[in-house]
Amino acid sequence: MTTPFTLSLFKTLRVISLLLSPLLLGSCSSIQVSQDYDATAHFNDIKTVQWLDDADQVEPKAATFAAKNPLIAKRIHQAITIELSQKGITFVDQNPTGYVTYHLETFSKKRGSQVTTSFGFGSFGRYGGFGFQTYPDGDYYDQEKLVIDLFNAEKKLIWRGISRRYIEERLAPEELPQRIQEGVKKLLEQYPPNAAKP
Repeated sequence: MTTPFTLSLFKTLRVISLLLSPLLLGSCSSIQVSQDYDATAHFNDIKTVQWLDDADQVEPKAATFAAKNPLIAKRIHQAITIELSQKGITFVDQNPTGYVTYHLETFSKKRGSQVTTSFGFGSFGRYGGFGFQTYPDGDYYDQEKLVIDLFNAEKKLIWRGISRRYIEERLAPEELPQRIQEGVKKLLEQYPPNAAKP
């Protein structure tokens, strides 16, 4: 038998679950960034750059990605060019003081951090009750990993920035440039490392 108390409790739990859902989904759409760098490198010497030659790239090569996805590669190039220019670094045709390249991968991962919540009501003999259960969601989601590498004039890796982003839905073509610019911007906000900033 359903009582007013049971109905009130059900409504309260439903409101809580609805309030938590956007927070869980929102956390999945955020960009996570990290960096690694050579603490002995002279980052202030990097004022001009060129794209790293195909032969010097490591897998997964930017050149391979660009051959398969030329439009996306073009947007990544534009975004990196814009963000580096904001830091006083420009692309040149000759005698650069550094080199830059990127890697972009998308892969599926099993969802482990989120949980699915279920509510249930039942009757146990003469007692009424409700159940509250959480369990891992068995779905998979896509994760995008963007890596930007900067090298000195001798083509020695001195800085690597990594960003990871969860992709819950496919974006419309007109949304892609904004997402790429946003990801590159947040990633390159780490450069130069704090230890190297004046």
